[in-house]
Amino acid sequence: MFTIGFGLLYPMGHPSRAFGIYPQTLLFATSLVFFIKTFSSNNVQKTGVHYSLLLFNMMIFLYGIFIMDIYRIAVLTYAFLSFYVFYYLAYKGYLQQSHIHNMAVILLIFYTYVTYNGIGYRTEMYGEYFLRADNTGYNLLFLIPIFAMNFISKKNIFMALFSFLLIALSFKRGAMLLGAIVLILMLIQLLNIYRRANENKKEIAFAFILIIAISIYGISEYWSILSYRFTNDPTLSGRTNFYDWIYDGWLNSTWLNHLFGFGLYQVIEFLGNVYYIPIYAHSDWLELLYDHGILGIVLYSFICLTLFTHKNNIKYYAPDLYWPYLMTIVIFFIKSIYSGIYINKDSIVLIMTIAFILGTANQNQSRINLQDTNG
Repeated sequence: MFTIGFGLLYPMGHPSRAFGIYPQTLLFATSLVFFIKTFSSNNVQKTGVHYSLLLFNMMIFLYGIFIMDIYRIAVLTYAFLSFYVFYYLAYKGYLQQSHIHNMAVILLIFYTYVTYNGIGYRTEMYGEYFLRADNTGYNLLFLIPIFAMNFISKKNIFMALFSFLLIALSFKRGAMLLGAIVLILMLIQLLNIYRRANENKKEIAFAFILIIAISIYGISEYWSILSYRFTNDPTLSGRTNFYDWIYDGWLNSTWLNHLFGFGLYQVIEFLGNVYYIPIYAHSDWLELLYDHGILGIVLYSFICLTLFTHKNNIKYYAPDLYWPYLMTIVIFFIKSIYSGIYINKDSIVLIMTIAFILGTANQNQSRINLQDTNG
């Protein structure tokens, strides 16, 4: 949380950013310890996600060691390696829902402050706050599945709705589109809670109607503002240009590059020669295609596949977490297409949520299996 906060408050290269690097280094080292601890233990139930992330991280490590660039290894494996820490702690019962919920509340307060400052800055710089976007929208999006874990509490419904409002005010197109999809999943979740609930049915029905009413009013009243960045930036901040350059660069290379790519961080080198500043692909899939070729695409597809296939296990052993889990994998997959997950260290909050839900479901499964064996 401290690391994420510092990353938002201070630009890259600011001397104070060193205070953010130390917690990152500590967490990376801790992740390596739990990575080893998980695979060396027979008392931890491992999933397909464990092995898909293992293969992906091994690929990054091998590429990084080949060019002797340990720093880049740490950056690209930072979020995914943290999965092993959070899963282990959740599976063993040390990481509770209340812990990550309290963290999400603190982050929501912090992101509210950052969004408020961002609106003031954009208004001062560009004349209107909706002419430019704020990346905080994605950070807020990661909080919604955490609040969705307990919608019996009306406070969590309010905090989820407030997060949606801040996402809209960020004017980050990808976050707004994903937010709309997550909002639909949230409404379906509330309908399921309503059908199962013996108490608080009126409150849940009121929340459902209120969400729809606010959404309709907001869209109808502020459509011209909400749609501004969609209709006035046909190149999607230059994405349509460098997407073509990256794909053509890979396609016109040798068969060896087709299979294994050009190497770690080569997209940044390639686009840097065009834009004269470091810039990444804004897409995990294109980044992987250029840097790691078909190998990278296959291993990343394996991660997405294993995340998806575990949803039924969660539905059976942790039904209250089923819809929040669907939200996380939808965010994971769609954001990976046009923004990035593994290349974004802030994704650690999303990975933590996935790890917690999987760890909790598997802990429940192990407990039930043990009871069946003993009984």
